[in-house]
Amino acid sequence: PTSYFSQRPILSEKKKLLVKDLPSPQPQGFKGDVGDYSLKLLTSNKDIHVGSPHKLKLKIYGEGSGVYFRNPLEKLCYKPKTCNFEISMIGENRSRKFVKLKEGGYGFYSDLEFEYSILPTAEGKLQFPEAEILFFNPFKEIYETKQIVFPDLKAKGKIPIVKENLTPTTNYLFVYIYILLGISFSFIIY
Repeated sequence: PTSYFSQRPILSEKKKLLVKDLPSPQPQGFKGDVGDYSLKLLTSNKDIHVGSPHKLKLKIYGEGSGVYFRNPLEKLCYKPKTCNFEISMIGENRSRKFVKLKEGGYGFYSDLEFEYSILPTAEGKLQFPEAEILFFNPFKEIYETKQIVFPDLKAKGKIPIVKENLTPTTNYLFVYIYILLGISFSFIIY
């Protein structure tokens, strides 16, 4: 077959692979993520108000497949009394490329984005509990924890609702004239 997409056998030299077990004991909360990751937390602006949703984006990126990272802030406010806000995941975007890695081999480089909506429930500085991601770093051969650093966000009071006085702007004189003209024409035609 001459097509680029056709399957064809390719001969290669035999290679031996050494597959290592992950070190024991595994730390509590380890879900199987292996790689070398960095993270950052982005916010659209720092002007937020009680009762108005605000968007946060957590980016996890680096060498590794990233398949086991699932909603990293899921348990951020599992005890509602410890937080002065509510949080919900509103979106997730994953991309992964097979590339040459910094150590010389080939593997995956992943970009993960998790979007959240936070809803302040009280005025003042938002009290974010500690949060982290946990993974095994094969280059350092250790379990690594990265802290999620939250920006300083201060919720202001509720945005006042402005009620507009809606007065009718229709001139009813013209409406009456059109009705009378319609009735007059209907009598003429009838």
